[in-house]
Amino acid sequence: MKNIQIILIVAILILIYLISMQWIWDKNSSTTQDDIVTPEPSIVQTQTPVVTTPDVVAQTAEPIVSTPAPETTPTVTPVTPTPTSDATARIDLSQLIEYKNTNFGYHFSMPKKVYYAGFGARDGASHTVAIQSEALPETFEDSTTRVLYYGKKVLPELKGTTRYVDPNGKYILLLLDGQYSVRIESDNLKSATVLAIEATIGVD
Repeated sequence: MKNIQIILIVAILILIYLISMQWIWDKNSSTTQDDIVTPEPSIVQTQTPVVTTPDVVAQTAEPIVSTPAPETTPTVTPVTPTPTSDATARIDLSQLIEYKNTNFGYHFSMPKKVYYAGFGARDGASHTVAIQSEALPETFEDSTTRVLYYGKKVLPELKGTTRYVDPNGKYILLLLDGQYSVRIESDNLKSATVLAIEATIGVD
């Protein structure tokens, strides 16, 4: 009798265990089914790369540089200058750019492939410009070509004439509009730069 009771108790315990395992299994199965969310595929929007071509800005073969304030930055534009002397016959007018100084009211043209810088008043001139082809002029005296604008003033050498050439070949004096004096200095008064300046310089 005791053996039967033990067997029954063991059987009941096994049954309870099986039922509880079935219940846990069903519950886990149900939770797993509910909790599992099939992720939707991500949609990545790709953008077609846009290829842009940068604008090409036309420039002269070498930069033209001017001095900063207090002097007004000169306007540099390609021009067909109006010739003022027979030097025009020896230069290519299409290869020039114009320097225009609105503060002092004068202008001239020079070859495109040069550097220049304004140096203000000196040596009796109201304004000066240094020009050279190698690099930006660091000093006025060491530049290849120098322009001295005296404003409304007639230099002694220009009384009775509109053009005076230094006997040593170092400078040219010009009289503009009968009352404005200019001095162009260079070791080579027949250079393209000097010829262009002489041919195009004028007052506004």
